[in-house]
Amino acid sequence: KQWYQRRVAITAGEAPPYDPTSVAVQLSELRTQMREESLALREEMYSMLGSMFGVAADNSQVEAVNQLVEEVKRYKEMTLAQTQACTEMLQAQAPKLERLENMMEVARAEVRLISQHKLTWQNTTHSAAGGLQSDYAVDGVYTLSGVYGGDNPLQHTAGQGNEVLIVDLGALFKIHTVKAWNRLDCCQDRPIGAYVYADEFLIGGFNEAKNLYTFVVNGEVYAQKIIFKQPLNKQMNFIEVQVFGSGPFGEHEV
Repeated sequence: KQWYQRRVAITAGEAPPYDPTSVAVQLSELRTQMREESLALREEMYSMLGSMFGVAADNSQVEAVNQLVEEVKRYKEMTLAQTQACTEMLQAQAPKLERLENMMEVARAEVRLISQHKLTWQNTTHSAAGGLQSDYAVDGVYTLSGVYGGDNPLQHTAGQGNEVLIVDLGALFKIHTVKAWNRLDCCQDRPIGAYVYADEFLIGGFNEAKNLYTFVVNGEVYAQKIIFKQPLNKQMNFIEVQVFGSGPFGEHEV
């Protein structure tokens, strides 16, 4: 501000021209003034800290503040050291983590049975044998004996029309093949007219009576649920349902 006022005065012809010696003296005085203001500010801070404790600032409080500052510095240094140690550990483990990730990718890419013992649901249930539940479709127990009680139960709806059987895979999988094992003792025509879906994608339909239905999925089909729908007024019963695929995948990966 003083420099600006002097510059205006010189321009107006009301002050002597620029003197380097005078400027040096003014700078020295300015440094002294700033140092004094800094000391005054520090004393004011100590006084405020003292008033927080209800007493005037003294040497012990100043020392406590200084110790607190040093403790904060040590904590910061310790945090930086821990961060550096974690970084070095991650760098050392990076090759192992990369190998593990590659192994997981190989496992995800492998086509395998992904339906066994998964959650199931059907909208009606036949009451025979205490209830032929939907879980029997994915229990992993199926034989060609034609005897469907005891150790070889089958899934069976009640036949009230628009029958539905759902196998929930628990996550998003790339669907490769769906197999449905028909019963052998009788009623092999019951699946005829039904359809099988991967979520909303139609995989195929049942148009003939046979022991085993195999639906090979072409293209990139990802789904979490395999759904069997029988729109006709017929019962739906399978010894076993098998879904083969790869995954699981996140929604951002498909």
